[in-house]
Amino acid sequence: MMTPEMHFSGKHNGLYLYFSRLLRPLWHRTLLVPSNANVPLASSVTAEEIDFIVMQLLELKTFIEKNAQMPLGAHAKSDNAQQQDAYLRERQSLMFLQQLLNHSLQVLGLWKVVCEHGFPLLSKSLSHPDDQNMIKGMYYRDLIISLTGKEVSGRLIQALISVYLGDDARTDAISARLRDVCPGLYNQEDALSSKAQEMLIKARNQTNPNEKAKMIKEAISICKDVAAKLNLEVLTSHLVAVHSYIGVLEICLSAASKRDAQGLALHFYKSGEPNEDQQGLQAFVSRTSAYKHILNMIRQLMTSNEASEHLEAVFEAAFKSDDELFHVELYQWLLNEKHFERLLSIRTPFLEDFLNRGTSQHPEMLVMFDLLWKYYEKTRNYAAAAKILSKLADRHSTEINLQQRIGK
Repeated sequence: MMTPEMHFSGKHNGLYLYFSRLLRPLWHRTLLVPSNANVPLASSVTAEEIDFIVMQLLELKTFIEKNAQMPLGAHAKSDNAQQQDAYLRERQSLMFLQQLLNHSLQVLGLWKVVCEHGFPLLSKSLSHPDDQNMIKGMYYRDLIISLTGKEVSGRLIQALISVYLGDDARTDAISARLRDVCPGLYNQEDALSSKAQEMLIKARNQTNPNEKAKMIKEAISICKDVAAKLNLEVLTSHLVAVHSYIGVLEICLSAASKRDAQGLALHFYKSGEPNEDQQGLQAFVSRTSAYKHILNMIRQLMTSNEASEHLEAVFEAAFKSDDELFHVELYQWLLNEKHFERLLSIRTPFLEDFLNRGTSQHPEMLVMFDLLWKYYEKTRNYAAAAKILSKLADRHSTEINLQQRIGK
């Protein structure tokens, strides 16, 4: 039996049509005016033009909110149950319209702030070299409805904050403005993150050691509270600039924990990383993306001749962490970088499991067997070490020489 055709009401269609007409002047326009080498990039619309459109959108928003309970006329040519279904579908469609309307207002509000500051000024603060090219070819349509547009909005906000941080100015005013015009894009957590960055930049120029330490400590405390929302790349660069390496470790571990509050990543890892566990995979990727900032910092410290004291402090703090997945990532990094002695010097509950897992999952990697028997030797588990050496001695391979077979 064919499903009866459903028709949205004229009221519903009229609201959609009016909304589309309001945005039509912008929808297919690029954000920036095409330029050449002699002309700086500029917005294709002025702040006043955006204001005019925003005022009309706000009037539509007010009308929809005031008439939210107005009777709708969606209908299907069938019985009462299908009439009710048609009514609910129309109501849902209008809720989607309200969401799009609110989001459009916030995106345009953000772009108005960009216009007021001038894009040439902002472009100097964009953190990624390709951002300017991405924005140059983007339409207002894309900024409003695409995932790339959401990403660009975030980078524009970061650039705005960076302008103030670069001038050693307070971020309170711009944070309040952004929370007012685009709270869905920049919320209280984002404002706290900006405040922490401001404090770290001021700490870098602070000559009083006690005041400097106090400012850094307060910034780290703020960051831990909002760790899940932090731009770790930017934040860790500020922490490294004030030599707060333990701060980088603490904040990144806090971010990893808050991003995966249910511990799905560790379950995914211990289950053999099954392809069908997409939630576990997402949590795993989210956690490891936080850990990478710690590993990048450690790499920098290991290549510096003047940072050995800081490096040892970071390793000591890292090995005290109870985040098992972080230990796995750290051990794997030390293994990949061939820091075998450093790996074998670790005394944690997680290293033995990591090495055993390596020998079972990658039996072709002789280095894992070599590290495992040496680990047992260092922990005085000589019986276990002997078993590993016996296996190596019996192994048919040209990769193992006589010295390795007899454990020398």
